[in-house]
Amino acid sequence: MSNPAPQTTYLKDYRPPAYLIENVALDIDIHSDATVVRAVLEMSRNPTGDQSAPLKLNGDGLTLESVAIDGRMLTPDEYELDPDHLTIAAVPARFTITTVVRIHP
Repeated sequence: MSNPAPQTTYLKDYRPPAYLIENVALDIDIHSDATVVRAVLEMSRNPTGDQSAPLKLNGDGLTLESVAIDGRMLTPDEYELDPDHLTIAAVPARFTITTVVRIHP
């Protein structure tokens, strides 16, 4: 993610998150040229959040190797990837997302 100038966040602008993360498991494999991180997130839609919001995960300097929901690998047409975000429009109310990314720290 880029480093924009700090912005003030006001309580009146706060919105509850669209998704809740219930559990996180990370597997980090460090190599001399890169680090591979496998993240498994158990998630659910927040009943007080925006029910129509896509799942949007932040990331900076990551190379996505794979993404799966409930064990099913997603194809590139099932998600949107930009330099700062992974966005998935259609996810179940409760699901486990598994991502594998490569980082060059």
